[in-house]
Amino acid sequence: MEKVKDFINTKLHNFLESRAFLIILSAFIVFFWILNLGMVAYAAICIVVILLYLSKASFVCLPQIFLMYMASGREFHYSVLGVVIIGILALPALYLIIKDFIINRKAYWKKVSSNRLVLSICLIFIAMLISMIFSNQYGVSFIDSNGKSNTYTVAEAFGSAGMFLINLLLAIAALVKVDMTAVNRRKLYFGLMLVVYIIGIETICRAGWLYFNYNTINTTSADGFVSQKYDSFLDCIVDKQLSLGWGHQNHTIMLINIGFMFAIYIFMTDNGKNKVFAYITMLFAILLNILVLSDGAFLALILPVIIALVFYIKGKRNWRAERPYLISTLAILVVGIAIFFISGAYKIVIDNIEQFNIGVGTRERLYDLAISEWNNRFITGTGPKTSKYTIGVQWWYVQDSVYNYHNALLQIGSTCGLIGLITFVIYLYYALIKNLNYNMISLPIILVFIYSLVHGMVDTLYFNFRIMPLLSIIYVIGENNDALFKYKDLF
Repeated sequence: MEKVKDFINTKLHNFLESRAFLIILSAFIVFFWILNLGMVAYAAICIVVILLYLSKASFVCLPQIFLMYMASGREFHYSVLGVVIIGILALPALYLIIKDFIINRKAYWKKVSSNRLVLSICLIFIAMLISMIFSNQYGVSFIDSNGKSNTYTVAEAFGSAGMFLINLLLAIAALVKVDMTAVNRRKLYFGLMLVVYIIGIETICRAGWLYFNYNTINTTSADGFVSQKYDSFLDCIVDKQLSLGWGHQNHTIMLINIGFMFAIYIFMTDNGKNKVFAYITMLFAILLNILVLSDGAFLALILPVIIALVFYIKGKRNWRAERPYLISTLAILVVGIAIFFISGAYKIVIDNIEQFNIGVGTRERLYDLAISEWNNRFITGTGPKTSKYTIGVQWWYVQDSVYNYHNALLQIGSTCGLIGLITFVIYLYYALIKNLNYNMISLPIILVFIYSLVHGMVDTLYFNFRIMPLLSIIYVIGENNDALFKYKDLF
């Protein structure tokens, strides 16, 4: 009996750490989203966590667990039966988590207390609590475009700070529950590359729905009032209607591009099937960027792609083996340019540039508002999530889509003051140096860092609980020991 039990545990352990399991979990996330089965996804998370603890498997599927929690439903619906089932499954999951932390508390505490990146997340949380105490925004309210009253309360502030704790919990989980062998790190990178397909397929499904239903959706005029229906599918795309229910398309495209960075790395370092798969993933990510038309994403991709190209060109490669990829890329580029002009797609780009100019003007107004609010509480800030209410008071009609200042530094500075800004800079500093040393760099992590920092200057992504936790996982798992990539190769 013991032999059978050991055999089952070994098989389960190996399966839960396999790439096949990562693919299966990713497929379930998309399946749950298509059918809007958010509560089923929560139950599935409990089951996966229970199996991971019972089999003592490494949590290489941690990014998939996070996305199953975040990206598995378009709208949240719940039932009493569903809550009961999740509660029943959550109890043994919590029991195993608590038991594991009690048994290994000394080893875990040693890891956590010595990890400065995790400690910097704690500092940001403390800054949020301080800003709550000294906030002057409690009671501020506005009526949104749906006629609903929104009031900033202590509960709202606590809720925002509580959601930020997801960063801390997932960073700790990545630190103590992922056995960071070279093999497991590659599996994690593979799982992060799969994010392109998870979010990408959801985006394609949404685009397909818009294609057949664009004439049923109302546009909104600049003063916030509903006007005519959309005239075409392309109008929907230009007007940013590709949001997935759980996240705005400016956020979902960032998740796609995080996976894009890992696809680039795997393409540069692997051979055979993995290299082919990474190449296809890169092409898919580029297609999705063209579809979503996020100006911030295009801007943020420039520097990481240039850095990756330099390392790729200067690396020691069998260029004969690379020839099929180079020829395919050239052919796709020529065909793509031809389609771009023949189909009239260039007109969409012109329209998007005009929209970008409008967006720049809106961002300037948001930046001015952020600075004005920051001056009122320069040291401690106005309080977590107060940007939603200050923007709502100024422009009630944008509250369906704009609830932050679209700049990570101004967001943390205005809401959590100078204290919050300092703690965020500390977080970025340790995220950077953990993946650098005097000679070698962790290329995929650095590419993600540069991309997210640039994109975060035009969209507030770092303080979005749909994105920052994944970034925290990535920064924790990175190591500056990749001898394939050295500073001298960049210059």
